[in-house]
Amino acid sequence: MLNLNHLYYFYLVAQTGSITSASRSLRISQPALSKQIKIFEESINKKLIERQGRGLRLTSAGLSLYGEARGVFDKAEQISLNLLNNRGSGGVRLKLGFGLEVDRSFMAEIIVKALKYGSSDEPRLIISSFSVERSALESSLRQRAIDACFTERRLFNSAFIEIASLSSPIYLAIPAAFYSKAKGAARKGGLNAIVSRIGLPWILPTPNIDFRSRIEGISEKHGIEMDFILESDSMLTVLRSVASGLGITLIPGFYASFLPEKKMISLLNCVKEPLGATMSLWARKAEARGVAIRRLTQSFKSFSI
Repeated sequence: MLNLNHLYYFYLVAQTGSITSASRSLRISQPALSKQIKIFEESINKKLIERQGRGLRLTSAGLSLYGEARGVFDKAEQISLNLLNNRGSGGVRLKLGFGLEVDRSFMAEIIVKALKYGSSDEPRLIISSFSVERSALESSLRQRAIDACFTERRLFNSAFIEIASLSSPIYLAIPAAFYSKAKGAARKGGLNAIVSRIGLPWILPTPNIDFRSRIEGISEKHGIEMDFILESDSMLTVLRSVASGLGITLIPGFYASFLPEKKMISLLNCVKEPLGATMSLWARKAEARGVAIRRLTQSFKSFSI
């Protein structure tokens, strides 16, 4: 029979992504926990966790087992709450995956809105999230390690359903103080004329955001030399830098929808690209109509410029 203590040790390591964090929760030493995980792997003859740089990643067998273990221990926690006559206070747990191309500040906004949606008689949401490569994202969803995921790319699996999507043109974002200059230049020519008239350097997303390659393609098409002063992997940082007057950027409209300093930037729809930026929410078909997923969908759909 499966050793439930070993299963729980593995579950905590997989949930936290860290031997250190899991050992702290279990109040045992890191070497002792590592040894127990190794014994567990040997007992079932499967490699569950492997090193990736300084961190850990689950193997395909590990992802599958984590999904099963999560169901077991979530249910055990709910039973415990019911026995303590604290029914419902545990809330509904929702684990989200985000593609690496999805900006982290946008992830945070989606989660915050989802936590605020819903009526007082609905269960409280308890959300955890992580970013992962697309191939692992599909595996995580299939193996029930996550409940839903956000990605700019399609997932081709008959068990998944695209619940909602956001599509937006790519805008040129400039400091609001330069709007009159940009409007005048727009009458004379396209994007190139506007950029030349404004004369500000560029602020760009770093290469780990897939959108960076789209920006470089647009600049090449329009013959624009991108002299930049700042790079960031946070779209919020990029936009706040524009609002501060440091430079200009190209950005999908839905990223600008949560900017606190909206009045300090102007978005110009002058790029005229045939395809804008799209982001989609995916879940397993069987759970797509659940209360938690519906609230998440409401939160996601609320982003518009």
